[in-house]
Amino acid sequence: MRFFGFCSILVFLSFSVFGQNDVLIKKAKYKMQPSISGNLTMPFFLGDNLLANDYDMRPGVGLNFQIGIVNRLGIGLFMSSVTGQVGETRLLGNFFDRARWNSGGIYLPYAIPIGDKIIIEPAVGFAGAVMTNFDGNNKFRLNYHRFFFNANFKYAINQFESNDRLLLVLGSDISRIYGPRIQINAQDQRYVQHAAMLNLNIGLVYEIF
Repeated sequence: MRFFGFCSILVFLSFSVFGQNDVLIKKAKYKMQPSISGNLTMPFFLGDNLLANDYDMRPGVGLNFQIGIVNRLGIGLFMSSVTGQVGETRLLGNFFDRARWNSGGIYLPYAIPIGDKIIIEPAVGFAGAVMTNFDGNNKFRLNYHRFFFNANFKYAINQFESNDRLLLVLGSDISRIYGPRIQINAQDQRYVQHAAMLNLNIGLVYEIF
């Protein structure tokens, strides 16, 4: 939660700074361009491991803030939250029935424009993630981090008089997940601490010119 709060403060400060007219100079070749997006997200855990075998996740929501040189390299922050059900598991003792997967991190995107309306945007990033298990009164958290490769397809659906744009974004990312701080016996260590994840996203992006 502290990380999500930090991300929110950065988003607010970035809009305050880069929203000034002397920074966002129209038609400048290397001008900085912020954008904010909201999306629906759906993770699929892969492999033979605790996350893939014992959790049934539902679609959730995500928020992204990104800033960078127009049609070039940028930097972004994101946060997302997904809920799900906990299946039968010998390791968790079948105490928990609900779970929430919260993730937040940083990524480096590179924009590849195709014509005036289409952008292909690959990215690499790092995120912290927490699987919180609930049984009604108690919580049990599994802390992970993940490295991911992301690819987004953006299509401009409207351009305003100010030259701000609204874009539809479709994306996916593939992650390697690690939980080295999770204390577990040697027999189950890899089963609990390692996983892979495919994440699908659809949403809208608002670019500020």
